[in-house]
Amino acid sequence: MVRSDILDRYRKIDRPISMIMSTSMAGDGGEGQVSRLNQHWRAGVERLVREQPHIATTWLDADHGLVFTHARDIAEIIRRAPGPATS
Repeated sequence: MVRSDILDRYRKIDRPISMIMSTSMAGDGGEGQVSRLNQHWRAGVERLVREQPHIATTWLDADHGLVFTHARDIAEIIRRAPGPATS
């Protein structure tokens, strides 16, 4: 239900979307609940991109704190992103 609501919201956006995503939102852990949460997280993002192929994603090997642990990587991704078209 929650994912359906999120997908509906993205359908209404008529601008380019670029997302920087962490591979392990729930943290490091190869088994148990952490592993399941990370699998659900990645599956949700992959579903979003399948249904909205205009969404660009970049994955970083990081957890929920990626903006703190990978700030330089994020800044570089943003710098490399294409800017608005100029006429």
